[in-house]
Amino acid sequence: MRKFLPFIFCSFMAVSSPAQEDSASIVRAFPITSYILTLNDSTILVQLEMPEVVKLYKNQLGMLVGKYEGD
Repeated sequence: MRKFLPFIFCSFMAVSSPAQEDSASIVRAFPITSYILTLNDSTILVQLEMPEVVKLYKNQLGMLVGKYEGD
């Protein structure tokens, strides 16, 4: 009985634990302004026009990573 209860408990936790949301399904697009600064051969700094619903605060840490292939 002592070995059976932990097995049942672990099985229940494995089945009932919620899965992590797939962040790939979240898509955001922002227009890029004409301010484009090349930092090195693989990094380009751009200025974005953010929608009003997105609030940015002073000293807020954030990074938007993506790949853009254009003409």
